[in-house]
Amino acid sequence: MLWLGVLALVLAACSAPDRLDDVDAGRTLVYDPDEPIFDLDARLLLAEHAESDVDSARTVPLQALVAVEPSTLVTEADGVEEERVRVRYQLSVLIRTVGTRQTVREQLWADTLSASTAEGLRSLTTAMHEARFALVPGLYLVEARLDDLSTQREAVRRLRIEVPDTSAPDWSTAVRVGRLQLERKNGDGYAPYLGRTLAASPESLRVRATVVAGTDHPIGLIVERLPSDTTVARPPHWLGPQRGALAYQGVRVRDGVVVARREAVHAGGAAEHVLMVPPMTPGLYKIAVSVGEPEGPEAVSARYLTVLDAGHPRMETMDGLIESLAFMAYERERAFILEAEAPEERRARFDAFWGALLGDRRVAANVLRLYYERVEDANRRFSTVKAGWKTDRGMLYVLLGPPAYVEFDPMGETWYYGSGLRQDATAFSFRRVDDFGQPAGWQPYVLQRQAAYEAVWARALRRWRTGRAG
Repeated sequence: MLWLGVLALVLAACSAPDRLDDVDAGRTLVYDPDEPIFDLDARLLLAEHAESDVDSARTVPLQALVAVEPSTLVTEADGVEEERVRVRYQLSVLIRTVGTRQTVREQLWADTLSASTAEGLRSLTTAMHEARFALVPGLYLVEARLDDLSTQREAVRRLRIEVPDTSAPDWSTAVRVGRLQLERKNGDGYAPYLGRTLAASPESLRVRATVVAGTDHPIGLIVERLPSDTTVARPPHWLGPQRGALAYQGVRVRDGVVVARREAVHAGGAAEHVLMVPPMTPGLYKIAVSVGEPEGPEAVSARYLTVLDAGHPRMETMDGLIESLAFMAYERERAFILEAEAPEERRARFDAFWGALLGDRRVAANVLRLYYERVEDANRRFSTVKAGWKTDRGMLYVLLGPPAYVEFDPMGETWYYGSGLRQDATAFSFRRVDDFGQPAGWQPYVLQRQAAYEAVWARALRRWRTGRAG
């Protein structure tokens, strides 16, 4: 029996994993402002031939690399020069044997993507790269490196994958299910989806899993909706959530409710199974494929996925635009907007809020654009169990912008604003809550709140409301 290790890489605004064997190994888990952002995944695919050409495909454009540089391009159609912005990146993949770390396969991509404006570049879709590698049985380390050639920044993602040996003595009794790959509709077909969050859509997903079992076994797909926090972060000088509250824990994995089941039969040997996942409303879900009887499966593989509002990471509905004013508008101002029942009246009150706040229409338009760019960027960077702008890190990112630098420790992150001298900088410490059974990468980062932050918050709010934020 021959195998292909199928490698799929997604560049997405969503650093290193906690453990190489975690379901979220290879995905972006912490915030590092100095790193490009991307996700890595790998799975097994049955091969029909001993060797296979490297199969690489990519969709452009790209939204992961936010650094841009100006350039002048000449269009072929009429020879007119046009100022554009662009990103240049290089993506390399190495597959090494675990233990000896000998490189057995590698692949390299390089690309340049451009748009007429930085905003146009930001709005472009995700870039996907795929490659297939023929591998012999063994345990492998998959390593991907992304280099932003414009800024000389780099990031590395790693995960571990096993190719089973079908000639082993225990082959007839072995039961395995590989890493799950989610796929979503893409034109007339389906394309891999690696992200941890997804905008709500009426279209179904499907899940692809390779199952290895010597004899016939039942297969089950179970989709659970998990209780998860959806509240908006409180200001940094307020009291934080209580330890037992869902707002503190982020998710309660053990209290999931089954919302869908699918059944199939594995006919023995090694085979790939594709199971449809019904459309999901916003919420956090566990998607699992099990092999064996439901009351005692012999092997299980799972993925977690948060479904957010349609249009995510952008704010495309009036209700979403109003809700995300939480850090900018006073409660009475938001309440006045929300009191309007007719959509046209809500829109008029929303526009009137910005006009009355800043007076000058151009200033109002610039501040509004910057505010919602920050909200969108926070959604790309910090969304996990809820939209990124609602999180503690997202709150500070929207109001204060990116920190000057970030320090990491085993329990979380510390953001520094202000002077380059550490003793003169304002520091915000976030602790990762991981003692309630949350899956790796889905623990909330809770700000260690202080009364002293009230002055910082007031200054930032005053700058926004007077049109001086930047």
